[in-house]
Amino acid sequence: MANAYQPTESDIYNVIQLLNDNGISVQNSKTAYEQLKSYQANPVFCVLLSKIFESPNCPAQTFPLGAPWIQYRLIAGITLKNSISSAKHLLGLDAVKEAARCALQTLVDSTDVKLSRVSAQIIVQVTLLTSFEWWSTSGLGDLAGLLLNTLLPAGQCKTLGALYCLQYIMEDLHKEIGLASENIIIKVSDLACNASAPVEIRKASFRMCYNIYEQSSLLEWDFDKLSPLQQGLVNASLPFARVCTTLLEQMSDDAAFSSVVFRGCGLLLDYFEYFAPMLTQADLSRMCKSWIGNAVNIICSVEVLTSETRELLSATLELLTYVLDIDYRETGESCLSLFSQQILGDVERLILKLTYYSQLSDDEVNNIMAMDDYRIRDNGVAKIRESKDISEDTALDDEETAMTLRRSALKCISSLCMHSGPSVCPYLFREIEKFWGNSDWRAREAGAVLIGTMATGCSDQLESFLPTISSQLLTFAENQNEHVCVSSISFWSISQLIEPILNYDINVFHTVISTIAPRMESTSKRIQVTSCSALNTAFTLMEGRDDYYILQQHIGEILKIAFVCVPVYTTQNLSLLVQLLAHIISYTDDAGALAGMKKYLEEERGRRAKLFEESYTRTFVSGEANALLDKDIFALDAVLLVLSSKVPDQTFCFSSLTTWSQVLNDVLQREGSEDKDLIMQVLTVCSGYVRSVSSQSLSEWLAQSQWELPALAFKVLSTFDSVAVSLSAINFLVILVQLARSKALPEGTCDALLKTLTAKDYDDSQLKEAQTRLVCYAIMSFKNFSDSAQTALQKCNSFLRSDVYGDSVYYYYQMSCHLCKILACSPSVLSMLNVPVLLTLLTKMDKSYEKSEATVELCTALVNYNDLASIIPLFLDLAISWTPVTHLHMFPGTREAIVSVFSVCNVQCQAAFHASMGCISEGMRNLIISTYLS
Repeated sequence: MANAYQPTESDIYNVIQLLNDNGISVQNSKTAYEQLKSYQANPVFCVLLSKIFESPNCPAQTFPLGAPWIQYRLIAGITLKNSISSAKHLLGLDAVKEAARCALQTLVDSTDVKLSRVSAQIIVQVTLLTSFEWWSTSGLGDLAGLLLNTLLPAGQCKTLGALYCLQYIMEDLHKEIGLASENIIIKVSDLACNASAPVEIRKASFRMCYNIYEQSSLLEWDFDKLSPLQQGLVNASLPFARVCTTLLEQMSDDAAFSSVVFRGCGLLLDYFEYFAPMLTQADLSRMCKSWIGNAVNIICSVEVLTSETRELLSATLELLTYVLDIDYRETGESCLSLFSQQILGDVERLILKLTYYSQLSDDEVNNIMAMDDYRIRDNGVAKIRESKDISEDTALDDEETAMTLRRSALKCISSLCMHSGPSVCPYLFREIEKFWGNSDWRAREAGAVLIGTMATGCSDQLESFLPTISSQLLTFAENQNEHVCVSSISFWSISQLIEPILNYDINVFHTVISTIAPRMESTSKRIQVTSCSALNTAFTLMEGRDDYYILQQHIGEILKIAFVCVPVYTTQNLSLLVQLLAHIISYTDDAGALAGMKKYLEEERGRRAKLFEESYTRTFVSGEANALLDKDIFALDAVLLVLSSKVPDQTFCFSSLTTWSQVLNDVLQREGSEDKDLIMQVLTVCSGYVRSVSSQSLSEWLAQSQWELPALAFKVLSTFDSVAVSLSAINFLVILVQLARSKALPEGTCDALLKTLTAKDYDDSQLKEAQTRLVCYAIMSFKNFSDSAQTALQKCNSFLRSDVYGDSVYYYYQMSCHLCKILACSPSVLSMLNVPVLLTLLTKMDKSYEKSEATVELCTALVNYNDLASIIPLFLDLAISWTPVTHLHMFPGTREAIVSVFSVCNVQCQAAFHASMGCISEGMRNLIISTYLS
């Protein structure tokens, strides 16, 4: 047991040696890292790490240190935090308690910010594993009181340590914090306004509060019933808004910190409707002057553009944009109308600066041109967003801030146009005219981008100028001597004006299409992108229109140019070109033309397959440094799948499935399994090919291949925790089971799949829906009601919640429909399901065929439900959701199913039925009687 173990000097020496090899010396780092990982669940190792972390001096006096001792302490602390995070309860409570004690003591005694930060991380990991109350019951003290009342006002490292700890707690334990978030934010934000506190402490305090509100902005909100956390944030929003006001009134020369304060104001706009009624007119005027007046003055007065001033300008511009957007949605009657009036009062001055900021910077131009050659493949790498450090000012680098400033300026212009187009347009037209009369290509580019930016908000003002504007943009676009940036942005602006042009003059529309198409052959990657995008916009616009045929005359010309481009386009450009080809295929019914397209695209796919194979070998087989995998073949697969809807070819589909099955098998055996995007691409394209063949042929192919592909998808599902990868695997298996039914998997393996799904614990609502879908289809297809199936169903049933809101609502509606489908196979399953929640979710759904099908299946099972009396009120709500009767006529069988349940209620539980009917309004009661009972 860990509590019986007393660290010895030799054990401490050995652990320090491991830490040295892992983080100080790199000679044995890989071996040391593997050893450290192998000890993660060892409670003795946890105690030793705790001892090292809390020791101010090296406890192994004979150890030859290769760096200052604090470096070893930091590595020990990080390793300890990771061990608690990974091993959790395997460490045992005694070892966890020792880690908690050491971390808390180090936080109290620390004189180093980095040690404070690591201590805070350990404390939060322990709290995640236990609870807030555990700290007191275990004898370690009141954690909340220590942080807020002792450390927070103590100054220097102690204050920063408390701030770190509070921030991490709010990030990782926000549900547990709940209403207490109000007290935390008020106490911490007060520190930000404390004139006697050191500047760095004040800034760190504000950043912590800002980070809490920023993170909370990513959470879904139930506006009808606020959660305890949301209520706490609402309650603290007015005090925090006053802190922002005070700080902006004391405006310092610290541009980076001012940026954070302005962004804090932007976050608080979401809470404005809650605290605005508590503001006096004087308060509102003061806030308007501080937030909006200062923002406008900064925008109009900055002379030197540095990294920090660009970030400050972006923050102020985004604040103005958000104010305008909210007020526009509320048709000028929001509590922010005073703010928007302040902005519009300076509109002439603002437009002058905004149009200036909309010009490309040197950095932007250099970055664009460096990657503009079509032969240079895109090499985008996703940036991992790390937890923010409240002790540091972090600004974006020059390239990103330059892009952000231009983007922010254009977004603000767009919002101004949407909010007050007639007032803004004259000033914009004046600046555009100046830009287009300028010999500098950057000015011409700015004029072009401004036209596209104002297209939506100022469509009425632009209409009479469309011939002139179109002519100018087309001149820029087709002129091969014009700068790439001018031509490319002209295509983008044209794409924003496609619909007004079409409605204004069809001849101009034809001229636009004829001008765009040849420019797809440009060697500029940027022009390739924008010309392709503009044509895609035109095709998308024509979908569903009666005059869609007017594009028909351009199909031959566009297709000819597209075929020239296919071999030379790559990555993003190729994806856009493939979308264009898909549009063309939808317009083409000539069998000869379709056959020619198929032959050409299959040949190109063969060439891309070789490039994929060669790059795969370099990347994963030979392990060449900096080798990149060429994934362009997937774009060709995508367009061939579209073509297969008109020119079916099962032989080609099965050949492709066999190839991709072999690739996936190889990927999962190599380091290539780290390429999650590749795995998802393979599963996605296989899903497409599976859909393109008949169910019988698919079943035969699966048996011939000994179900290799579903086995690989099952392996992916079992191996990866990534939400995106898991979704790809589940979606593929769902399609397979839907089409091949009981022949989708080898005999006897359905239980293994259901057990794997049951073992998965997903937090993501989309994954829960996908899991429920696969479980239900597997049970229905295999007629499997084994113990494993029942356990899987119970797991899916446990996902159901009636208190959902926001974007996740859709997924819970879908879960309820999937579970209702099961009832068609086995009505007795109803006894395992949460019937009240099912009824509530179906009631909330909009009328649809999916809701109708689920209602019918649920009603069919309910007629034999043994507790019908208890759910009559909820069933009445469902019945009411289907009224009036005119709507029911659109969904045959729904009314009859509801009537059947009412009939049973009237016989088996008449008293409860009449009592429930008596509890609803007379109007609703009469509606139910006239719709279902007469």
